[in-house]
Amino acid sequence: MKISDVYGIVKQSRERIIKTMQERGIVTVQFCPTQEDYEQEHKDDEEYQDYYDYRDEVCPNVVCFDKYCVGYEYTVLQVTLVEGSREPYFRLECEANELGSDTFIDTDVYDMTWVYEMLEKHLEIGDEPEDIWVLFDEQLDDYQLEGRRIQVFRSEADARKAFKETADGYRKSAKENDWEIGNDNDEFFEAYPDGSWGESHLTVDLQACKMNEAVWCHD
Repeated sequence: MKISDVYGIVKQSRERIIKTMQERGIVTVQFCPTQEDYEQEHKDDEEYQDYYDYRDEVCPNVVCFDKYCVGYEYTVLQVTLVEGSREPYFRLECEANELGSDTFIDTDVYDMTWVYEMLEKHLEIGDEPEDIWVLFDEQLDDYQLEGRRIQVFRSEADARKAFKETADGYRKSAKENDWEIGNDNDEFFEAYPDGSWGESHLTVDLQACKMNEAVWCHD
């Protein structure tokens, strides 16, 4: 049985959250208001849920180990994205009933998966389609389709590398056959006999899109 790369999945989730917050200009995500704000909001309600019961329902937890290797569970009230000198990281505002409030860095605590899940929920990105790169290339010779290929990449760098390798090969073939080169840029290349694209051609097309989006090749 193949075991999923759980660490890789969690890492991808973290990177996606950071990218989303950066793109939207979001610095802080608050899972739960302070007790004072919560009680002020519900002061006119005849009955409302106890603040700590409410907090435990809507906030994720993490575990922090002290210098004696004793683990304590903290409730995460708020997460702030900090642009560190090397790379971004999360600062967690936490609270434990018996220990009071404290602040941790995401790399100092254990079991961040619940926090990432709640961040995706608050940012509403859990169901967003994935960004992908689609590479299409086709070879037509004397009305006969010699080859057609579609490749999908998650990495823009890998996609552009594959595009360049394919376009370079087609460019060389076009010069050897004395074909006309039409469009020739970083995302689209085509070559064909003078005025006869419909008879014979070499073409390669690179497009950025979302998973499940329709992709149209150039004519």
